[in-house]
Amino acid sequence: MDKMSFFTLIAISFPEVVIILVLGFTLGGVKVPLRKIIFIALLQTFFSYMIRFLPFVFGLHSLIQIAFFMILVFIFTRLPSRSVITSMLLSLSLYLVVEVSVLNVLKNVFHLPLKEGLVDPAKRVIYFIPQFLIIVLILVVLKVTKFKLLNLSESRWDYE
Repeated sequence: MDKMSFFTLIAISFPEVVIILVLGFTLGGVKVPLRKIIFIALLQTFFSYMIRFLPFVFGLHSLIQIAFFMILVFIFTRLPSRSVITSMLLSLSLYLVVEVSVLNVLKNVFHLPLKEGLVDPAKRVIYFIPQFLIIVLILVVLKVTKFKLLNLSESRWDYE
């Protein structure tokens, strides 16, 4: 069971969900109001916090969180399930690649101990900052270039 403090919840989990949502919608070319993104992120963050107390085998809580995440996005955006699944899986995949890459750099280049960093809430936040900034940079580039990997917003898929 991964224990998470309220500080870590607010400093990492909530911004992480927001950035994953924004990245997914940007890659999919779907515009969703920020208030919806924040609401979904708050619900997902709370669910993430609660599920960590359950005695699941390692990894199962992540699969349950991903399913719940997609259900939340589907319910609150009313986008077609295909759009939700596609855009969120793209976003989660890209985020995971960035996260693993950053953690490997922190471990191998800067010789920072990852196990200690994941236990200490302050270090955990410090480890999170580079991956968050990289995703923000990717989002800025996507917005400036108006690049979208998919065009899920065509015709009936536009979100109002």
